[in-house]
Amino acid sequence: MNIERDYGLAGVAGYAVSLLCLPALFNLGIVDASAVFLPWWIVCVLWVVVVSLGAPCALFLFSVGGEYFGVGQLRRMAKFATVGMLNTAIVVGCVNSYMLVTGRTDGGMLNGVFLLSFVLGIANSFVWNKYWTFDSKEWSAVRHELPRFLGLSIFVSLILTVVEHVLINVITVVHVVHPHVWVNVVVVSLVPISFLINFFGNKLFVFTYSLQKG
Repeated sequence: MNIERDYGLAGVAGYAVSLLCLPALFNLGIVDASAVFLPWWIVCVLWVVVVSLGAPCALFLFSVGGEYFGVGQLRRMAKFATVGMLNTAIVVGCVNSYMLVTGRTDGGMLNGVFLLSFVLGIANSFVWNKYWTFDSKEWSAVRHELPRFLGLSIFVSLILTVVEHVLINVITVVHVVHPHVWVNVVVVSLVPISFLINFFGNKLFVFTYSLQKG
């Protein structure tokens, strides 16, 4: 177990998350609201620093907690959560960049951006989870794992896209919640569902070959 490598990769993931989420901070008015106290660029720099350092700190706390309480899977779940956070940031970044550029908060194009961001998240998730979370170094296992991973990810992505479409394009809450806020609430609310299905699906169905050898 390479602890230094784990913390370094967690920091890289946190840095990527901080950058990807910047468009959301502008869309939600957080940067403008903070500008009352600090210049907007300082707010952005502080955000990047805090999130970049927060990821390895969270991994450390989960690791210590796992050892203290005798829960061996806590460290692995923390790593999976870090990857899940990065996948979520990809979706948040793509969706909020689209809204920031076009001003649109619904419609078929938003569904397409949402689905495309999930595809990018799938590729990102496979690499990170295979070589970091589940520490699978077996190249020979790729032909067994990749089809299963794609099948699981496509299944989950289609379900979440349908749910996203219903919550954003069918259910109307624009008179109660600002559209930018509602879109981000929908995206974030889908995270726990995706996390649970993907974690146990990857552990029990996708990376079984490598885990058995390890």
